Amino acid sequence: MGNSLHTSCRQPDQFESEASLSPVQTYATQNDQALAIEMCCGAASGDLERIQHLINKRAKINQGDYDQRTALHLAAAHGHFDIVQKLLEARADTQTPDRWGHTALDEAANGGYQDIAAALRVSGASNGPRLFFMFFSFFHN
Repeated sequence: MGNSLHTSCRQPDQFESEASLSPVQTYATQNDQALAIEMCCGAASGDLERIQHLINKRAKINQGDYDQRTALHLAAAHGHFDIVQKLLEARADTQTPDRWGHTALDEAANGGYQDIAAALRVSGASNGPRLFFMFFSFFHN
């Protein structure tokens, strides 16, 4: 999982356009995707200025990369408390699961970032269904 974010940061121009979209729609979709990937890269690297700039540009903060990991997932996974706070202030969705069913809270807990996990819980976050199932299975076998 760790290598996937670096791949997405290196390939911001790799998009498929659907034939049913107009050129304007295709451009808008690609622009949204590019901004979302840039947001994810900024979150993973801890670049608060970049995150603020993208929020000001109205980037879709809840749009994920190809693994459906959002900027909040990546900031939580890398221990960037200031980025997590900024994304929560901008109303990032704390319940969005990635392709494995993990939420940002799962990422913070897995990384041992208790301060981030606490901030996410205060904002209404809960663990994803996959992590709950793993705990449930462990304690009921």
